[in-house]
Amino acid sequence: MHRQLLSSTEDMLHFFSAALERIGSGVILFDEQNTILYLNRAMETISGWPREEMLGRNLGQLAPPSMRERYDTRLYPGASNRVQELALAPHDIQLVRKDGSHCWISVTLSHVSSGGRDIHMALISDVTARRQAQERERLLSLGFDETQSAVLITDAQAHVVYPNKGFRRLFGFLDSELLGRYVPTLLAPDDHSGEQMAAYMTRLMSGQSIRADERLYRKDGQPLWCSVTINPIFDDYGKLVNMVVVLTDITRTKVHEVLQHRMLD
Repeated sequence: MHRQLLSSTEDMLHFFSAALERIGSGVILFDEQNTILYLNRAMETISGWPREEMLGRNLGQLAPPSMRERYDTRLYPGASNRVQELALAPHDIQLVRKDGSHCWISVTLSHVSSGGRDIHMALISDVTARRQAQERERLLSLGFDETQSAVLITDAQAHVVYPNKGFRRLFGFLDSELLGRYVPTLLAPDDHSGEQMAAYMTRLMSGQSIRADERLYRKDGQPLWCSVTINPIFDDYGKLVNMVVVLTDITRTKVHEVLQHRMLD
């Protein structure tokens, strides 16, 4: 009976391996004790581990040291085992390569039965680049939101796409009152001119930044002077897709200049 079980398992591994060597994702086949039975070439590339060195080892070998024993079915049986946790709630996890470096992987688990024995399969994708991009976006967003300056991101037609906290604080608007609004009519409803905006757009389309002092208005109608910088953002084809508008309150400076002029006059 034992020989039949082994033979059945070996036949199934041979059947699977012929197909799994051809796919681009990493694949690990393992048994009920999380013992590795097979990994394909793509998984060798992701992990840096040669196949022959991983066969017979526990899946925990690929986990960070603090998580390795969680893959031991004797110490963590049933639902408490790390594999069962991932099956119930899939999410990205870290994998430790043979050289000790870490990468992020996405894992999809499934299993098949043969001769009364379950063979589990982990389909693995390296998502390190995506995770790094998400972290960069998080840090950029954090810096964007926490800067003291008021910053707007607009589309190519100067409609608000995203305001930072500094903008909401300075001008008193809520997000729901800003998104999709045309910036000149939002901040200078009576003072903006079509000719001036056309001149600005011509310069922006040519790749030039705009720097100017403008009298703008808060939501409550209170005027304030701002130093305004507008930077154009182009896509890979040279098309204007966004503008980044940075506004700094210079009202005190302007008031001081006016008072000086009056004293001199």
